Amino acid sequence: LWCGAAFFFFCSTPFLLDWITRRYVLWLEYDPSTELFTARTFNIITQEKELTFSASDVTVPDIPGLLTSFHAKGNPLFVDATRVQDPDAYSKMMGYDKPLDLKLSSEEKDSQEH
Repeated sequence: LWCGAAFFFFCSTPFLLDWITRRYVLWLEYDPSTELFTARTFNIITQEKELTFSASDVTVPDIPGLLTSFHAKGNPLFVDATRVQDPDAYSKMMGYDKPLDLKLSSEEKDSQEH
């Protein structure tokens, strides 16, 4: 019984760590000429994986989840905002340059439009 539990623990730990940390962006680059962002993350076998996206591909959740700053092309990503090298590009990506919408829900927006 103990051998089975130890085997399960040792086999499942790498997958659990991958599930938790795959969202962490190691490096975020911005190319002003194409206005594209490139996020680099690690996969389960510690190879770098790149995701290229534009600011329009980013959606910021109202309530962020575990290790999720935003979604880019449907992929949840986490960026430590204190380590961003270009704060202006980060602000553009996160939509901080857009007007603030203080509506509570989409139903409230629909009822006020009609």
